[in-house]
Amino acid sequence: MGATLVASTPTAAAPGGGACQLDGTAAFTPNGPGTTQTFGYSVNGQLSGCQSNVAGAPASGTLAVGQQVTIQTPSGPATYAEPLATGSGAVPVNSCPGGATQGTGITTWPDGTNTVVG
Repeated sequence: MGATLVASTPTAAAPGGGACQLDGTAAFTPNGPGTTQTFGYSVNGQLSGCQSNVAGAPASGTLAVGQQVTIQTPSGPATYAEPLATGSGAVPVNSCPGGATQGTGITTWPDGTNTVVG
């Protein structure tokens, strides 16, 4: 099951502080928010409108949570699974705004650097 996220509130930290808007896709396990008390989810999306107090910081990037990541090592490529984020909430309240969520994501900036986002 997938859902499209368009967030106008701060969703990820830009380098040096600030926030970005997220436009992406989330996949919920099991059954999606609002149908169970707890759920896991992954996110893959584009960040835009990032604000920072660091001159020249990027205004856009990507955010990945719960994705497969391939890293080149001296012995060849190695693939790892990022952990799913978790959330909780109950019907009839929409779980995301009415519940709680936590997880770790990886932001990739245009220059190839990464930021871990909690």
